[in-house]
Amino acid sequence: MVHTYTGAMADDSTLLQSTALRNTVDHVEDALIPLVRYLSSPRTWRQIAGSADIPLDRARYMVLRAVAETEPVRTTTLAEQVGVDPSTMSRHVAVLDQAGYVTRAADPDDGRAQALSLTPAGREVMEKARAARHDLITEALAGWDDADRTRLAALLGRLADDFLRVERAR
Repeated sequence: MVHTYTGAMADDSTLLQSTALRNTVDHVEDALIPLVRYLSSPRTWRQIAGSADIPLDRARYMVLRAVAETEPVRTTTLAEQVGVDPSTMSRHVAVLDQAGYVTRAADPDDGRAQALSLTPAGREVMEKARAARHDLITEALAGWDDADRTRLAALLGRLADDFLRVERAR
């Protein structure tokens, strides 16, 4: 058999390794798709928000979370991180500001721009959401032993790091 890219002949062990990797990646993808779909679904957010008494829709919570991860942060940077246009982000930020979850201050790098940070009320929302997610994950892993939970945490952390590495390299 001729290798598609180089024209070189691939030996049987190379073909078996390539097929095994492709099958493994297919299994990883098959596992990730429903997991990501579930964790990012509006229904799951409504369950988490309802159980934690969080009065935010999913979109605004995602903005609040992005602020928490990168504060102080400019609105334009948030728009890029969350993947919305700046005018949409401005509307989300205005609602969060009015609700008392974020505060605006002069950007330390550019006094003409504003940077957002969480208020104590915003931090409380983030803690409530973290606790509700923790409860959900605890429930899902209830039947797992400590060794499997520990291994899962390590492998998911490694996978997340590798996705970030790939993203930065692109």
